[in-house]
Amino acid sequence: MGIKTKICLSVVIILIAIAAAFMLFQLEEEAPNDIALPVVMVNDKIYYCGLNKMAEAPDESQIAGRISDYTEPNTWPKTNDNTNVLCCVNQPYAFVDGELIVYAVNVHVNGKPIDYTVDGWFYCELYKPTYPDQ
Repeated sequence: MGIKTKICLSVVIILIAIAAAFMLFQLEEEAPNDIALPVVMVNDKIYYCGLNKMAEAPDESQIAGRISDYTEPNTWPKTNDNTNVLCCVNQPYAFVDGELIVYAVNVHVNGKPIDYTVDGWFYCELYKPTYPDQ
């Protein structure tokens, strides 16, 4: 077998090994983005509740209502006082200095063990979708 044949055969084997490695270790395709954000609907507006920024408890007079209904987690609320996160169901909400805060229970805190949860008031922000052409 000549040197050129050996080189060609080596190149073919290397290319097959690279192709096999790509097939074995290729990244999984991203899951479709069909999961709704954690939101509540209050006064005909959708508010995103990231549940990552806690607020001080409001004065009793600032409580504006209670989240009373629950929709499935991957759907958006269609009626007022509705949410797609269980931690806010049957909990009060208030407007403090023009911002919505919602009481939530058993909220997992990022960076803490999975069984570490808190109950408290959390800020929600008006959901404003952004589109690439805006």
